[in-house]
Amino acid sequence: MIVMEREHVVEYGRELLPILLAGDTTVSDASDGNEGASTAKDAGKGSLQTATAECLGQLARADPSVLDKLEQIYLDSSKSAMYRAPLVLALKYAFLADRGVAFDERLSQLVLALENLLPGPETIEAAEAPVVRAAVLALDAVMRTRPALLIENSSRLFPRVYQLMKRNQRLEREIDRGLFLLREDDGLDIRKAAFALMGSVLARAPRLLDVPVYTELLASGLTDDPEVRVLAQLGLIDILRSPYSLGVLPCLGKIVEALSQVLGAKVKENAVVQEIERHEESLRGALRVVYAMEQFPPVSSEPSFVGLMNDVVRTPAIEGRYEKLLEQANPTEPDQA
Repeated sequence: MIVMEREHVVEYGRELLPILLAGDTTVSDASDGNEGASTAKDAGKGSLQTATAECLGQLARADPSVLDKLEQIYLDSSKSAMYRAPLVLALKYAFLADRGVAFDERLSQLVLALENLLPGPETIEAAEAPVVRAAVLALDAVMRTRPALLIENSSRLFPRVYQLMKRNQRLEREIDRGLFLLREDDGLDIRKAAFALMGSVLARAPRLLDVPVYTELLASGLTDDPEVRVLAQLGLIDILRSPYSLGVLPCLGKIVEALSQVLGAKVKENAVVQEIERHEESLRGALRVVYAMEQFPPVSSEPSFVGLMNDVVRTPAIEGRYEKLLEQANPTEPDQA
């Protein structure tokens, strides 16, 4: 393993930075009408962008002046979002560094810059989705490593993040595949990042949460895309086990309705293996939420929850799954000889 002194990293960084910043800087639309042919290419680009972001973040650890150069570029909307996104994502890796008070002061200024990258639901554009996602991921790194930096800005930042947790039709489009239409959701990765960020807030600075708003969004997330659904399920379990658990009561009806919908869903006959596995995991996640609710008396005694248990969970299709979950949660000790 090669260990380099900071001075050497800075020296080589000056040569490496222009290479990392090289790329297509022109504005391009998020959709070019040829999505099917470009899926593998886009996946490769995503991996390259992540690697670029991590390299830039590591350079910023050694030389904080790199942060200034990145900021000049990623705030320039004349450059493409695909070019700017890894520069914003580099902040995530910079936030993970431990450079002392002076470095933290510079990062606190960048939090304000990230705020400018979070548009409102009426102004967000699909082409900007990669930049918005990267900004939310960077803020999540702030919350996980330096939550104090978000405290003074949370009243402005978090309402925007709450909006990003919702589905937005401006970010959804239909792609004509000839025999069928494919619905593309450019906001999915943004929602996943936003749910993860607020989960970090609940874990590290729960007093910053608007609990009624957050719980309502968790309830909505239960019927979202499976990738969002699992984050919403985990969020509900965590809040049920937190000092803010009573916050679920105002939207208990919506939570019960969403759980009933998920637990009552049937996999289609011609489903592929991946769809079946996703369906099974969705059922397991929903039942974990049910179990957490059952352990909380203010919820378990509510008529709507009792109805969920009697009408959905205790039915032949679901009861066996729930009993298996209970066995795993409460393993019995073997008899002593």
